[in-house]
Amino acid sequence: MPCRAARLTRLVCLAACCALGAAGLAAAQGDARTALAEQGLYWQSLGRFELAEASWRKLLSADPRSADALYGMSQVELARGNAEAARGWIARLGAAHPGDPRAIQFEARSRQSGAQATDLQLARSAARAGRTAEAVQMYRTIFNNRPPPEPLALEFYQLVGASPGGWDEARLGLESLVKDKPGHPDYKLALAQLQTYREPTRREGIRSLVDLSRQAATATAARASWRQALLWLDARAADAALYRDYLATQSDPAVAQRLQALAETRPVDARPAVADRLGPAFAALDRGEVPDAERRFSEVLRQQPGNADAQGGLGLVRLRQQRFAQAQALLEQASKAGARKWASALRSATYWNLVGQAGAARDRNDPSAARSLLERAVRLEPRESAARNALADLRLEAGELARAQARRQGEAGDLAGAQRTLEDALGSNPDSSWIRHDLALVYRRQGLEAQARRVMESVPASQRGTPDDLYTRALLAADAGDRAGGLHYLEHIPAASRRPEMMQLQRRLWALEQAQRARDLLSQGQADAARDLLARTESTLGTDIPRDAFGPLALAYADAGDTARALSLSRQLASNGEPSSVADRLQHASLLFKTNQDAELAAVLEQLRTADMTGAQRKDFEALRTGYDARQAGARQTAGGDVAAGNPALAAGGVYRRRGGEPGLGRLSDKQIAIEARLPLGAGRLVLGATPTELDAGTLAPDLATASRFGGGAQAAQLQSTGAVAAPGSQTARGVGLSVGYESPSLDASIGTTPLGFAETNVIGNLTYRGQLADQVSLKADLSRRPVTDSLLSFAGTRDPRTGVRWGGVVASGGRLDLGRDFEAWGIYGYGSAHSITGRHVTTNSRYELGGGVYLPLSRNASSSLTVGANLDLLSYDKNLSQFTYGQGGYFSPQRYASLTLPLDWSGRDGRMAWRLNASIGVQSFREDPVSSLPASGTAAFTTLAGTRRTGLAYNFAAIVEYQIAPQLYLGGALGFNNARDYRQVSGNAYLRYLFGSSGSQNVPAGSTTLKPFSSPYTPLL
Repeated sequence: MPCRAARLTRLVCLAACCALGAAGLAAAQGDARTALAEQGLYWQSLGRFELAEASWRKLLSADPRSADALYGMSQVELARGNAEAARGWIARLGAAHPGDPRAIQFEARSRQSGAQATDLQLARSAARAGRTAEAVQMYRTIFNNRPPPEPLALEFYQLVGASPGGWDEARLGLESLVKDKPGHPDYKLALAQLQTYREPTRREGIRSLVDLSRQAATATAARASWRQALLWLDARAADAALYRDYLATQSDPAVAQRLQALAETRPVDARPAVADRLGPAFAALDRGEVPDAERRFSEVLRQQPGNADAQGGLGLVRLRQQRFAQAQALLEQASKAGARKWASALRSATYWNLVGQAGAARDRNDPSAARSLLERAVRLEPRESAARNALADLRLEAGELARAQARRQGEAGDLAGAQRTLEDALGSNPDSSWIRHDLALVYRRQGLEAQARRVMESVPASQRGTPDDLYTRALLAADAGDRAGGLHYLEHIPAASRRPEMMQLQRRLWALEQAQRARDLLSQGQADAARDLLARTESTLGTDIPRDAFGPLALAYADAGDTARALSLSRQLASNGEPSSVADRLQHASLLFKTNQDAELAAVLEQLRTADMTGAQRKDFEALRTGYDARQAGARQTAGGDVAAGNPALAAGGVYRRRGGEPGLGRLSDKQIAIEARLPLGAGRLVLGATPTELDAGTLAPDLATASRFGGGAQAAQLQSTGAVAAPGSQTARGVGLSVGYESPSLDASIGTTPLGFAETNVIGNLTYRGQLADQVSLKADLSRRPVTDSLLSFAGTRDPRTGVRWGGVVASGGRLDLGRDFEAWGIYGYGSAHSITGRHVTTNSRYELGGGVYLPLSRNASSSLTVGANLDLLSYDKNLSQFTYGQGGYFSPQRYASLTLPLDWSGRDGRMAWRLNASIGVQSFREDPVSSLPASGTAAFTTLAGTRRTGLAYNFAAIVEYQIAPQLYLGGALGFNNARDYRQVSGNAYLRYLFGSSGSQNVPAGSTTLKPFSSPYTPLL
């Protein structure tokens, strides 16, 4: 038992140690992450963004979802002027931490005009401009509504201390800093300065400043604040020592005058008993013992209700308690006795009471009343900053609301409404440079340039030449394309007052001005001087080239003939790992078009196709795409159009075709894998092809009637029914077809075979010429020997095992002539052909065809075409050889055929996508003569089947789509179905095409948008 107990004890101790170790490790990790976050903020606050980035990336390595690190990286990128990269980090922050106020603030600010700056830069800018409430809220958002990290705590609490209602928060925060970092004199100085801002704590602050004035690190600032506090102090005779201490360090007429005034103040009459009690009460107040002082003053007032000193003293107590309304009432009563010494305290109480009432008015959404109260407070105490800051915040808030409303009106197209809103806002706040800027822009958008100039010329004298005035003038100049004017305004902003967004605008305008100067030199024929200027510009800018300048500099390089440098600059916008804006990509696309980089241009245009663009950007995009399409159409020199001369191509795909019909006879399932290589040869291309093919017609039904319609006919069927011979079995065929050909703009030629491995193999080929007889009159002449693929019998040939006979493998040999005339608004065409139809042990036949029609282009441009028309087709065969007995061919061969259809053809291309839709509907009629099949070897007489007459609906549908999945790789597919003539057929294919060294042009014939798909050489879809 003792052993077991001992073991149990050791296990418990071990578990406890592990738990403590894990907890300690977690705590250590948490401390390390906190330290990295504070380190990142520290470097960011100093503007050392490369060191800040290193801290944030270390934190991300430890915690990839760290909100502080994701936000910190966005600020680093903003500081570098990379707004799109910053937006990427903010998107990650929003995804990892939905509702994070920093992400929300970023999105709200990104919709505002003006250059992007970091949130800390904007908060500091607002603080410098006196927009205290706005600045405080921005700091809180930066800290994610948590206590400020130490690197930013001092500047935050100093700002909060100057805001309405923020004094206590600042005092507590600074007291905590002093307690945690007692050796940090700046924290003690800030706390002492804050204490001097209010009368109840002013003496305590003065005493601290006396001590700090003796320390070298804080002596100068402490003495300045000590002097100011003495001038603010509502002094009594007991305060004389504070003034004498200051004058002992240096002479100061203003302080000496206040000391002299204290010496001349006569004591207030009071009964000895009351006076004895007032002294300890004031002493308690001086020591900061507010409850004791309150009790003592209240006792005096109960004994002598009208005692002015007791009323004043209790008024001071109420001031310290921030009960300003009561303090004002008590001090007003004390002042009625004629004691001037309460005047300063009364002003302070009245001032803070007005500030408090203004805050309440703002809380109940009454800005007019709040503004009136704050204006009274400012008149009462012009030196106090709280009311001034609150009034500035109120005006700023009203101005920002008006600017936001005007932006919404402008985006909705109501420029007149936006103008009225901004005019009213400027009337209420004429000092606002930004309202004036927005109003000038609205005037300009309406073509009111004179009004825009006047509103900027009417800037109040107090605001003329301020950094914001000069910056907004520079922005307006940049908007008007006046780069020199923009630079002039920016150069007049003092260097110490130039915010990051101002410096970014200056660099951007300077870079754009240099690019324009280079183009001017080029227009004068000074190409070398232009290239030298561009090189010097790049050298001056270093690696910090403004994003807006990449495009113009690249275009200038292209004009100067340095295409390599132009493309290098332009590609930095698209391939530097940062998300690029629509404007960036349009600039890049313009350069690619200019330098004939069509493969890359096709990919960029496809990316832009679905992008969110302004109206002007969409117009530029359409112009680029139209130009690209036109150039591609002109570059293709062959009717196949899938590859420009000099570029090899390789394509492969699967083809499927199915026809309805009786199993073993007219039914057909056709599977093919088409493989094709196209190689440049002279002015055309050598075309090599291989097509593995598999056919399946099913199994012939065993009944006597059906078996009599195949091969040996009725006698073979009789033998089969008695069991003397076996049934024909499944009708299938497999083989590989081969072909070689040559294609050029006007002449095509090919020779090949039907699939080797079929029961019957034929040599096939064609010779085709295309040309112009006259202007707008086209000619196409074709001599050919092609397979008839209506059935397995006609395509592959077959054997009847019941009799041993072989027959089939039908080909059509002959010629066709096509003529067409295009009148632009419409066109006509006609065609005629004659062919001899032959096959092994198949009766020879003749086919004649005549047809024509009219077409009407409803829409035709560089990217799409829509055509409708009407077509009449007449066809005749000498013999009906549509059956499957020996001697028959198994192909549709009516003696009379006529169809009238209404065709529609829609084709086009949009970015990487090309398509074609071909459809028709109409009526068809045909007549077939009775069929007399030849007797098979060793069989009896002919077999005769009745003829056929039929009239009905004719339809045809084919759809083709091809998509450029990479600059040189295409994926395509097609689907079709029809009931042409006497069958119903469904077909389709899917293929991949790779173009070696191609410019990325798609499979569209020259001068057309019509897509020609890759398909089988035996069964083309169109």
